[in-house]
Amino acid sequence: MIDALGFRDYTDSDESDLLQLNESVVALTSPLDAKRLQQLRSQGCIITVATISDATVGMMMCFTDGSDYDSVNYRWFNERLRQFVYIDRVVVAEAHRGIGAGQSFYRHLKQKAAAAGHHWLAAEINSVPPNTGSLTFHRKQGFVEAGSQTSGAKTVSMQLFGLQ
Repeated sequence: MIDALGFRDYTDSDESDLLQLNESVVALTSPLDAKRLQQLRSQGCIITVATISDATVGMMMCFTDGSDYDSVNYRWFNERLRQFVYIDRVVVAEAHRGIGAGQSFYRHLKQKAAAAGHHWLAAEINSVPPNTGSLTFHRKQGFVEAGSQTSGAKTVSMQLFGLQ
């Protein structure tokens, strides 16, 4: 079934599907409504949509260096790196988890980012409290910790993957 997974750029007609996807995992990401989605897009958000048979089954939201994104985690990378793509969130519909969709998203992003001349992929992952699944996934993808950042009771591991 993973062979049928396709990727395309976000269009305005995807809004409802993406908002529903995000809501299904809001405890692991952050809230997203139509107004915030439009704000993120105005700050340079790049959204890739995963589909199977024209049905939306996932999304990946990213920012490149120099974007006007207001995230403190993005800004941490932006102060230290150039030519990077920051992975803000990846969401796969529950019915399509465990079939390699996340790995396919990352393969797609690695190829696209390298072809565009980027040198790094950057992501932050909750380490306190730990998001063990994401930490393990990123380690298997070749990401390494470049630092950490604490805000309140939450600490995130700042992760990098070298493209070139």
